[in-house]
Amino acid sequence: MRALEDIKNQVRSLTSRRYAEEAVAAYGAGAYRAALISIWIAVAADIIDKIRLLADEGGRAAQLRDELDGAIKGNHVAALQTFERNLVTRAHKDLKLIGAREAEELPVVR
Repeated sequence: MRALEDIKNQVRSLTSRRYAEEAVAAYGAGAYRAALISIWIAVAADIIDKIRLLADEGGRAAQLRDELDGAIKGNHVAALQTFERNLVTRAHKDLKLIGAREAEELPVVR
């Protein structure tokens, strides 16, 4: 098993890497709940960044970006919660950003 530092260093997005660093620091300090929440934020931020990059080409990613931006602009908390709840499924089924195993193993926010 690779060290957490090695895995953290593989994160390409600077924003997501900062969140991953926070998760690793929390884990190292024994704050496991904080580490879990922080790593989920890193994963969600990374998927959203990728959706935004893919949206420039149109298609389903553009629809997802527009859905997210509309919910943010309108401060629609319920829509934002639904978006986050379905983020892993959409990343897997709609955009093929992650495989079936990752989709199964990633936490689903309820």
